[in-house]
Amino acid sequence: MHPLDASVFHIQDGLTDTLKNIAITLDDLDIESINDSNSVFMAAGFRTRKSNTSGNEAKGKRECFPSIEYGDEEYKILQIDRNIHIALAFEDQVLVNGRWQTSTTPKGFSGGALMKACGLDMKPPFSNNTDARQKLTAITIEQRREKHGKPGVIIGTRVGLHLELIRKFLPELSL
Repeated sequence: MHPLDASVFHIQDGLTDTLKNIAITLDDLDIESINDSNSVFMAAGFRTRKSNTSGNEAKGKRECFPSIEYGDEEYKILQIDRNIHIALAFEDQVLVNGRWQTSTTPKGFSGGALMKACGLDMKPPFSNNTDARQKLTAITIEQRREKHGKPGVIIGTRVGLHLELIRKFLPELSL
């Protein structure tokens, strides 16, 4: 099975009201959807090639890769525990402007968000839901290209595992 990759820490002071106002809440977490291959997911982050530093200034371009969650067969082939991790399809070849090309590698996305687009489905009947919203499903930990008959994948540690760490190691916090 895939090793665990999760951490949490408790910020005890120094949070500004601005940061508190934009922070996500438990309502913004996707902690209940396991086995959700009908939904649209997005891996978001800052690719290494599109980020740089100059002196004490960091510049980055946030990018997003849409995908779907793999089914039980792929989880078994990839030896990933669906209850702990999420495995999103990551193809080596993508169609761009009518031509096949090698997909961009999301190197640097580790630690970025894997979000579910709640209210949008990948299978008919397709919805035109204007109330769709993003929920944080996992934190990206790894990306693998197709190799040795195994499909390409973006792997994330589900937020439920992070919440369990908080419950165990920071029990004074109420969740």
